[in-house]
Amino acid sequence: VRESPGVRSATEGAVPPSTAVVSGRVLSRPDAALAGATVAFPSLGIEARTDTTGAFRLAVPAGRLAHDPAPALAVRAIGY
Repeated sequence: VRESPGVRSATEGAVPPSTAVVSGRVLSRPDAALAGATVAFPSLGIEARTDTTGAFRLAVPAGRLAHDPAPALAVRAIGY
Protein backbone atom coordinates (compact mmCIF):
# COMPACT_ATOMS: atom_id res chain seq x y z
CA VAL A 1 0.00 0.00 0.00
CA ARG A 2 1.38 3.38 -0.89
CA GLU A 3 0.30 6.95 -0.36
CA SER A 4 0.30 9.65 -3.00
CA PRO A 5 0.05 13.37 -2.26
CA GLY A 6 -3.59 14.18 -1.58
CA VAL A 7 -4.61 10.52 -1.70
CA ARG A 8 -5.38 8.45 1.36
CA SER A 9 -4.33 4.84 1.26
CA ALA A 10 -5.71 1.77 2.94
CA THR A 11 -3.97 0.56 6.06
CA GLU A 12 -3.30 -2.91 7.37
CA GLY A 13 -4.86 -4.12 10.60
CA ALA A 14 -8.03 -3.14 12.40
CA VAL A 15 -10.31 -0.44 11.01
CA PRO A 16 -12.86 1.68 12.87
CA PRO A 17 -16.43 0.28 12.90
CA SER A 18 -17.60 3.15 10.68
CA THR A 19 -15.21 2.05 7.93
CA ALA A 20 -16.09 -0.23 5.03
CA VAL A 21 -13.35 -2.58 3.84
CA VAL A 22 -13.19 -3.58 0.19
CA SER A 23 -10.74 -6.35 -0.60
CA GLY A 24 -10.08 -8.83 -3.36
CA ARG A 25 -7.58 -10.04 -5.94
CA VAL A 26 -6.67 -8.73 -9.38
CA LEU A 27 -5.97 -11.46 -11.94
CA SER A 28 -4.73 -11.13 -15.52
CA ARG A 29 -6.28 -14.53 -16.28
CA PRO A 30 -7.57 -17.37 -14.05
CA ASP A 31 -5.03 -18.07 -11.31
CA ALA A 32 -2.52 -15.49 -12.64
CA ALA A 33 -2.06 -12.72 -10.07
CA LEU A 34 -1.41 -9.18 -11.27
CA ALA A 35 1.11 -7.75 -8.80
CA GLY A 36 1.73 -4.00 -8.58
CA ALA A 37 -1.60 -2.91 -10.06
CA THR A 38 -3.25 0.18 -8.63
CA VAL A 39 -6.78 -0.33 -7.31
CA ALA A 40 -8.64 2.87 -6.49
CA PHE A 41 -11.87 4.68 -5.78
CA PRO A 42 -10.86 7.84 -7.70
CA SER A 43 -13.89 9.87 -6.62
CA LEU A 44 -13.03 9.15 -2.96
CA GLY A 45 -9.28 9.71 -3.27
CA ILE A 46 -8.44 6.23 -1.93
CA GLU A 47 -6.02 3.80 -3.57
CA ALA A 48 -3.77 0.80 -2.90
CA ARG A 49 -1.39 -1.42 -4.84
CA THR A 50 -1.81 -5.15 -5.22
CA ASP A 51 0.73 -7.42 -3.57
CA THR A 52 2.55 -10.37 -5.16
CA THR A 53 -0.62 -12.48 -4.96
CA GLY A 54 -2.74 -9.75 -6.59
CA ALA A 55 -4.49 -9.03 -3.28
CA PHE A 56 -5.62 -5.54 -2.28
CA ARG A 57 -7.46 -3.97 0.63
CA LEU A 58 -9.12 -0.54 0.69
CA ALA A 59 -10.52 1.05 3.87
CA VAL A 60 -13.32 3.50 3.07
CA PRO A 61 -14.48 5.81 5.89
CA ALA A 62 -18.30 5.84 6.05
CA GLY A 63 -18.35 9.65 5.83
CA ARG A 64 -16.73 9.49 2.40
CA LEU A 65 -19.62 7.39 1.08
CA ALA A 66 -22.06 10.20 1.87
CA HIS A 67 -20.52 12.18 -1.02
CA ASP A 68 -20.52 9.25 -3.46
CA PRO A 69 -22.63 6.30 -2.26
CA ALA A 70 -21.74 4.11 -5.28
CA PRO A 71 -18.14 4.94 -6.24
CA ALA A 72 -16.54 3.26 -9.25
CA LEU A 73 -13.62 0.93 -8.55
CA ALA A 74 -10.75 1.43 -11.02
CA VAL A 75 -7.79 -0.89 -11.67
CA ARG A 76 -4.68 0.32 -13.51
CA ALA A 77 -1.63 -1.69 -14.53
CA ILE A 78 1.09 -0.95 -17.07
CA GLY A 79 0.64 -3.16 -20.12
CA TYR A 80 -3.06 -3.87 -19.54
